[in-house]
Amino acid sequence: KPDMANALPLIDQLIKEYPKDAYFYELKGQFLFENGRIAEARDALVIAAKLMPDAPLIQVSLAQAEIELNDDALLADATRNLTQALSREKDNAMAWRHLSVAYGRQGNQGMTAYAMAEFALLTGNLSEASYHADHADKLLPRGSPAWLAVQDMKSNIETKRAKKKR
Repeated sequence: KPDMANALPLIDQLIKEYPKDAYFYELKGQFLFENGRIAEARDALVIAAKLMPDAPLIQVSLAQAEIELNDDALLADATRNLTQALSREKDNAMAWRHLSVAYGRQGNQGMTAYAMAEFALLTGNLSEASYHADHADKLLPRGSPAWLAVQDMKSNIETKRAKKKR
């Protein structure tokens, strides 16, 4: 049972005692996020990300808060945070899902389709992955890193489909 009145002061006391521990800020951010206090959650997560700039979990949480705030000015930061997180954890399905939302809100349909294809592939939905990969293939600049990744993904999808037929 969430108990904001008691939990938040305890988390703040931990932060006071250990001000350089990114995970206490991440804990505060997650707690605030889950209780609908998104702007405050983002503030705590920004500090956590500064303390641990190479932590994918923190970067994904921060990006999620940035997206949920529905502020177009934060979408570039969300995209950057998710891209950095995925450079360390390429198989993080939720990071790909959040990235598709960020790209979609920025009007980048090619990258939206690419991110959705990655999400679908990671969650085992080959038909959806194929659909989004084909869409991304048509929209992304030929020869770009994302386009090349889509070509690899399409090959991977066909390999997985062939194995299922056996």
